[in-house]
Amino acid sequence: MTGIRQFGGEVPIPNNKASSLFIFIEKELSPLYTSSETRQIAYILLEWAAGISRNAYHKNPDQRLNTSAMLAIHHATHALQQHTPLQYVIELADFYHHSFRVTPDTLIPRPETEEMVDLIVKNYKHHQPVILDIGTGSGCIAISLSLALPNAKVWAIDISEKALEVARFNNHTLNAHVNFIHADMKDKNWIEQIGKVDCLVSNPPYIPFSEKISLSQQVALHEPEMALFSPDSDPIIFYRHISELGKIMLNFGGMIYVEIHEKYGTPVCELFRSMGYIHTSIIKDINGKERIVQAQMP
Repeated sequence: MTGIRQFGGEVPIPNNKASSLFIFIEKELSPLYTSSETRQIAYILLEWAAGISRNAYHKNPDQRLNTSAMLAIHHATHALQQHTPLQYVIELADFYHHSFRVTPDTLIPRPETEEMVDLIVKNYKHHQPVILDIGTGSGCIAISLSLALPNAKVWAIDISEKALEVARFNNHTLNAHVNFIHADMKDKNWIEQIGKVDCLVSNPPYIPFSEKISLSQQVALHEPEMALFSPDSDPIIFYRHISELGKIMLNFGGMIYVEIHEKYGTPVCELFRSMGYIHTSIIKDINGKERIVQAQMP
């Protein structure tokens, strides 16, 4: 073990061989992750910090890293020990065939949300829909739809200007064509700018705040509360706002697709039915959990 001086202190790191850094990452993270997870993280950090892919590492495990890359790995490992999600450490998350920038101002996209995107893509691949993503965060849903449905016109709103900065960055980097608006879904002064749409999609806050204690530290301590939690007194409040927007904005036959808490599929369906929507149904995710509700404007 050697040390590098930085900001007046000494950062303990191994020698600068890639193999030594790999072992260092595995050892430091072993109390928190399984052996397979630490290996996967080690591969990711080597590529992120030093541009060394998995194949390149195995071809030459003794290649040398410069000081900057070594320090980046050290600080990343320390952040992971504090339960910071890996995606926030490297500021990247994979979603629907693309890599998106993510920050603590945006949720980390989940595979379950990819299933909702895929459902919309299949339903609109032969059409030219106007789509609105409500609460876009990193923009992963809207941008993925824009890229997969080049004939669609995609809009996205979010109440967080910081989240929109990330979404706009992703939109530019991935050469998508999403139109972003800084807006609160509960207000109505932005609706005229968009007009009528064929599809509303949203992954709104749906975890009752009382469940925060049961979440992993990675989620509870680091992901944005505003994008995660709904009030215990009315856990489906955001679906009420979405259903109201749909009555104003959806064309006849237009669709709503929303991600849900597995406990609230039936109440969300009943809400949409009470608002006059038809063909409401619950769709289970790949793990068999109720995950998506779809509803249609008559």
